[in-house]
Amino acid sequence: MTDAPTPPVSVPDPPAPPLRRWGWRPKLRWFAAEIVVVVAGVLIALALNAWWQARQDRAREHAYLQQLRADLAENGQRLRAAVEDEERIGAAALAALRAVRSGRPVAEDSARSWIVDRRATGYSDPRVLTGTFAGLVASGDLQLFGDAETRNAVLAYLPLIEADRAEVGRFVDAFIEAGFRLRDLAPGAADYHPTFAETNVAFLQMSPVPAPMLQYLDASVVTSEVRMFYLRRMLAATESTAATLARHDPISPIQ
Repeated sequence: MTDAPTPPVSVPDPPAPPLRRWGWRPKLRWFAAEIVVVVAGVLIALALNAWWQARQDRAREHAYLQQLRADLAENGQRLRAAVEDEERIGAAALAALRAVRSGRPVAEDSARSWIVDRRATGYSDPRVLTGTFAGLVASGDLQLFGDAETRNAVLAYLPLIEADRAEVGRFVDAFIEAGFRLRDLAPGAADYHPTFAETNVAFLQMSPVPAPMLQYLDASVVTSEVRMFYLRRMLAATESTAATLARHDPISPIQ
């Protein structure tokens, strides 16, 4: 009897591991969280930048307003002094002119008081400060002012002052021209005192007073009145603009 070979015992294959499901929901949550973090960071950075820029703008606005108010205060002082000067000049010139036209001799002390002390043949020509105003408008920094009334006040002040300042200068030139005619036409002008005021004192005591001297006094009265008109208008504009800026100047600390 022959032994038959024992057939091999078949061992079943191990079961395949179950397929793992892709966890898209946790990954989506992680991705969304990353986006939120990035967006929040960008928004925070933009907010900080906007805050810093606004702080810088407020600081610049405050500095501009302080400088403008300082310039206006100085202009007010100069214009008030000029108006007072013109009032004195015009009154003295008118008094001298009336005395000469009365036909009575003019005493030396009276002539000296009108011409030398009260400057009957003088003029006022103040230099007002407009550089900050002009620079603010030219640079476009006027937009830093959030208040419309302040912007309008600055815009209105500069052209008015420049125009009136030109008119004052025009009538100063007209008066100076009258003085040149006096020196050119008055007899013996070169033989009198070296200063023009002293020469005018001498002219007032002449009999008769030279016609160019009468014309010079008349020119002083007229041009002084015109200059005073423009100076007073400049002063009113300066005071009004200063009051507007004072109402809107951010005096609280910059935060």
